Amino acid sequence: GPGSVQSSRDSDFGTSFKSESISALLAGQAAFEEHSQGTLSDAELSLQLQTQFDRFNRANLATFAQATLKYSLTYAVEGLDSLSRDKNWGEGYTYFRCSAGLMDPAIAVYINFLLDPRGKNVEDITP
Repeated sequence: GPGSVQSSRDSDFGTSFKSESISALLAGQAAFEEHSQGTLSDAELSLQLQTQFDRFNRANLATFAQATLKYSLTYAVEGLDSLSRDKNWGEGYTYFRCSAGLMDPAIAVYINFLLDPRGKNVEDITP
């Protein structure tokens, strides 16, 4: 369900990005409530929502970057059979694509170059 990727990566890497994501969502919700009660102006609401949206995106970017690293590293394990290698590559590339839009464009282009198999020979992508 929702948050399972973050739970797994937090466990793998000793991080707390799931908690950060949930905190950002709850803070955004609280800002809406304060606004509806008249204790937060439109400008303050806008600022709060942008702040929480940015927090949420950073936490999700970190989680999916961790997943990309995890599966990219396991892709290159010596002696891994081709089916396992393909599965790990597919997971790493998919997780990267989930977060690519949140990355600095130059970094995303470079990671895509490394992981995208199109136009490459098997020797180019064999660890």
